[in-house]
Amino acid sequence: MLAHLLRFGQMLRLMGVPVSLRQMLDLAEATCYVPITEQLNFYYAAQALLVNCREDLPIFDQAFSVFWRSINPPQSSRTGNDKGKRARLPGEPGTGSSSSEEGDDFP
Repeated sequence: MLAHLLRFGQMLRLMGVPVSLRQMLDLAEATCYVPITEQLNFYYAAQALLVNCREDLPIFDQAFSVFWRSINPPQSSRTGNDKGKRARLPGEPGTGSSSSEEGDDFP
């Protein structure tokens, strides 16, 4: 699980959100109180700990959506047809889109 969280922090940094190692360690510690399996509660905990300015909220939402799909893929991905594929950042080569998909927005 720690590896997933660190990748999430790396994704945020790559997308331009300044996230420190201390913030990531605080998020890892927060999972003792807010399990990562409780998606909405984890979303709010991660947002509170990792987002320092309002302008980064849309980026955080987009990154969280990609992160959540990577650790909890849709049923169609569990059939084994997508072996070896990884979640891609919007706008990354091979996605064919530069915007997030509808329905992936979080409050």
